[in-house]
Amino acid sequence: MGDLTMLRKELFAGFVVAGFIMADVPNRWWADIFIHGHGPWTLLENVAIAPLLAVISFVCSVGNIPLAAALWAHGVAFGGVISFIFADLVTLPLIFIYRRFYGTRAALRLFALFWFVMSLGGLVVDRLFHLASWCRCHITCDSPAATSRWAGTWP
Repeated sequence: MGDLTMLRKELFAGFVVAGFIMADVPNRWWADIFIHGHGPWTLLENVAIAPLLAVISFVCSVGNIPLAAALWAHGVAFGGVISFIFADLVTLPLIFIYRRFYGTRAALRLFALFWFVMSLGGLVVDRLFHLASWCRCHITCDSPAATSRWAGTWP
């Protein structure tokens, strides 16, 4: 119970942001960022872009899990979701700290190395889960506004 008490603000923020993403960000927006239906290129693009999105949208390590679920519900490849989760360890404040202590060039090299390892990790986990048949590949999600009987009645 102590862990829940300690993390309640972060969990709340993660669920609020994930709820906003699920309800208010249109599916077309996700389709413009993450490609779909291009075989292995889809996976490669998703594992490359998802960590960059995680750096920008950082809530916290625990709050990123609901965001990752929202990404998966919107059709991001499993490997992209995993690399998104791995990317919770690299945030803009940390990059600025690296820059202050190690210099701009070293901070950029560290970020590039972290991004590569996160993307590669997501790719490897995706392939392992698919080989073991542990991954549900086809997740669909309709926005609550599209399925609600109130759709179109809000101002």
